[in-house]
Amino acid sequence: MLTLAGWWRGWRRMSAAARAATLMAIVLLPLIEISLRVAGLVQTFAWLRSSASWWRTRPAEPRVLRLAVERASRRGAVTGRCLSQSLALWWLLTSAGVSSRLRLGVAYGDQGLDAHAWVENDAGALNDSPDVRQRYPASFVTLG
Repeated sequence: MLTLAGWWRGWRRMSAAARAATLMAIVLLPLIEISLRVAGLVQTFAWLRSSASWWRTRPAEPRVLRLAVERASRRGAVTGRCLSQSLALWWLLTSAGVSSRLRLGVAYGDQGLDAHAWVENDAGALNDSPDVRQRYPASFVTLG
């Protein structure tokens, strides 16, 4: 179990960019979850795309932004699903000027359809394992 003192030590060790990205992800995840439930994916993505174009954050490594979303999903008010976490990561990357794509895929398994969302750049999947395209071969949507 994480104590307040342990949390504070970890927070102080983070770079300013990592702290800013973590705070932004803590705010973004609940907003994205609400928007997905109320407006749906298309409207949520349109809102995120338009806001990322005018809200510029300081440049950060994709790894720093991925870790910020992971921290926010563990410690924030809303853990989020793969879709909201991927949308938050995509927004952070885009607002920092890093090119990326949101991918949605489907796999057919023993329990029926299984859908999944992740973020990619030219190097591959950023918030999933490198074999995500093999696990979800029916990638039907790429946004971003």
